Amino acid sequence: EYANDYEWLMSPPDGSESYDVIKLREMFDGLNTEPQGRNKMNLYNVPAQLDGWLIRCIIKGPGVSVTTNPAKLTVRHTEADLLPSPTPEPEPEPEVSEKSTASENSPLVSPEPDVAPSPEPESEPVHEHKFGAWQYDSESHSRQCDCGKTHTSDHDMFWVTFSAATKSSPGVERGVCRVCGFTTERELSYDASSVSPSDEALLMTYGFYVLCGLIALVVLLIIATAIRDSAKAGRKRRKD
Repeated sequence: EYANDYEWLMSPPDGSESYDVIKLREMFDGLNTEPQGRNKMNLYNVPAQLDGWLIRCIIKGPGVSVTTNPAKLTVRHTEADLLPSPTPEPEPEPEVSEKSTASENSPLVSPEPDVAPSPEPESEPVHEHKFGAWQYDSESHSRQCDCGKTHTSDHDMFWVTFSAATKSSPGVERGVCRVCGFTTERELSYDASSVSPSDEALLMTYGFYVLCGLIALVVLLIIATAIRDSAKAGRKRRKD
């Protein structure tokens, strides 16, 4: 009853990373969410890739916050939601031979007897694939239906820079697959060409101020030492 703010977070099935609703809308096109700060979150146009993701809520009050247990999101979908529809090929036009053309123009051709149409075979029921949980490695992900059908595709990664590269150490970039939730990270090498002239000027200015500060500190230490020695000499003369 004392809660005054609610923060909703979602994470992939392994729970390795957490993303707020603003970041989720950037990662998954078409996803629509209610704004943060309410005690209930609504999701619209949820993509099939969010199946199995975990939802948590951080409830905040005066001087305290509580995180709820994760709830698993289940998205019902068919294979048609995962695979693109094939483009139908045009049917070839029938070829007309000279013999058949001459027969059509001849008045002595007898009409063909009526032939009863053959009964059409009964159509088999359409199987609706129900795929299980995602299985993935460093390159791709796949999931299998009970009938043995397997859907496999490469990761669709969304990368975020966590630390920039410097001359002395490489940077770190982390990524999450928009489809299966697989997470990984990779190094970022330093690129001197990416440093703008304004950044270089800022670094030089910062270095100048640091140098001035060090010089001022040394001067203060010298003055303090001189004052201390002078005071010691004065006390020694008074004792003598």
